[in-house]
Amino acid sequence: VTLLQSFVYAFEGIASITKNIDLHSNSIAVPLSDSFEGDPILDKYDDNSEWEANRLLNSVTTSPDAHSYILNAVQKCFRLFDFTGAMLLSQLTQKKLAPFLTKQDWAMLLHVEGLCAHNRHFFTQGNLPLANHLHQLFERALAFEINPSYRVALLYRLIVTLSRRKNDVKAAYVYSNQAFEELKHFTGQNKEILMAWINNVYSYMLMKEGDLTAAIAKHEEAYYLLDKKNVDGSGISVDEVNYTKAVLAENLSTLNSQRGDFGKMKEWYKIETFYTDMWPSLSAVSSAEWQSFYYQQLKITQA
Repeated sequence: VTLLQSFVYAFEGIASITKNIDLHSNSIAVPLSDSFEGDPILDKYDDNSEWEANRLLNSVTTSPDAHSYILNAVQKCFRLFDFTGAMLLSQLTQKKLAPFLTKQDWAMLLHVEGLCAHNRHFFTQGNLPLANHLHQLFERALAFEINPSYRVALLYRLIVTLSRRKNDVKAAYVYSNQAFEELKHFTGQNKEILMAWINNVYSYMLMKEGDLTAAIAKHEEAYYLLDKKNVDGSGISVDEVNYTKAVLAENLSTLNSQRGDFGKMKEWYKIETFYTDMWPSLSAVSSAEWQSFYYQQLKITQA
């Protein structure tokens, strides 16, 4: 089994446990965080603001300052990877502050809720109610969103939802075409990053349709686009560019493995390793891929 096949199988897994959350109650009955008020501060965003936001929401405050604090707390929870807390806080904010929310507020809250729900079930597939829920959330967020970068990000999520979770590649092409069209007129400094990720998921769709040559070409286009990107002084994170290139290199190695071109597979493994070595926590990924490469070459000792 190649890594690419494992990747596909992982996304075809079916969630075995589901949990319904009652949004009609007046307050959230479960903690918004695994931590409790008074925990040590672990990050500049970690100020336990979700607790205060929850209190404010349940006090039915109409203060604009309080509303701003609550919206900021949702984003802080998300930045701290507290997906359960951010999702529940977003849902409660939508319910309690609906008359006071701007279009941009709605776009952010729906986007965060969708991303949190997606991340909490990242490797599940076949859960149609969840897929339909994500589809609806991202569609609603897109209808409110005016920021060009966030619009492309939402289109990316819609493509992922349709092609991976709902296995409807034909419908996903509608969103990918829209993304490519919007990127034609995009003038932001992060255009290459956004294009790379759209190419990434577009390549996935081509792979699902059996066109490995076109899938590889689309990935290479994205990689070399970033390879030429000058990030000095552009406001674009060097880490973000390098991490994206690592993901693209990994996918290129597995796509070439799927095609049976082990020479190219090895070349892209080396490139991926160059980038993953920048993050020690990712080193196991490239090590597993080298093991796969040697195993397929029947070099058992090296594997």
